Amino acid sequence: MDPRVAFIMRDMMRDAAERGTGSPARRAVPSSIPVAGKTGTTNDNVDVWFMGMTPDLVAGVWLGFDRPKTIAPGVAGGSLAAPIWGAMMAKYYANRPMPASAWTPPLGFVVAELDRATGLLADATTPPERRYMEYFIPGTEPEPLRSVPWKLAVFGAMTP
Repeated sequence: MDPRVAFIMRDMMRDAAERGTGSPARRAVPSSIPVAGKTGTTNDNVDVWFMGMTPDLVAGVWLGFDRPKTIAPGVAGGSLAAPIWGAMMAKYYANRPMPASAWTPPLGFVVAELDRATGLLADATTPPERRYMEYFIPGTEPEPLRSVPWKLAVFGAMTP
């Protein structure tokens, strides 16, 4: 697999843990430990899960019954499985140092700062709390970066 594709996928999963349905897992783990993951819930709340990773561990938590049966109304992977995963990781890292390897992007990306509210390139009017960095494989970056090359210096830079 192209390391850039793997990095983008992990970055999407990191965002799901930081800001999305996996945030109960993120809140349980020390902030110095990077977390990425994905929640899941089947129809009728029969199964829920959270699959997550840190730089040195990958683990999953699944909850359900041997024979399909609703666990409880309104449950989801983020409300049941993610907190269990987070508690497991918190216990694991309680007496361990931060992992030696961090998630650093491989070479060959176009990087752009986007506006979380619009999904468009951030500009001078975008407040800091809505700004975030996004990674693009060359040729998939937003059109303004492709058609006006000198704007790379404003919105991001291609790494060698």
